[in-house]
Amino acid sequence: AVGPVKGARLQGLTVAIVDLAGTDSQIASHMLNLAAQARGRAPVLMIHGLPSRGYLDVAAVAGFTHASLKVARTAPSLAQPAA
Repeated sequence: AVGPVKGARLQGLTVAIVDLAGTDSQIASHMLNLAAQARGRAPVLMIHGLPSRGYLDVAAVAGFTHASLKVARTAPSLAQPAA
């Protein structure tokens, strides 16, 4: 997954898993594998688009320095803005 950046002197590496499908354990396994492959390639390792708060703990254990959750889309409000 991170083979194309071998040898590059990166300051950070960002991984988006927004569209990653599978069971909770499969997603966690992918996260652990990605972090293991990226370790040592950049001092900052970020992952974004996590499907729920529980994955923040997985990201920390895996070695990601930064993590963010997927944005939950809601229906637009029909209320008028305050005047």
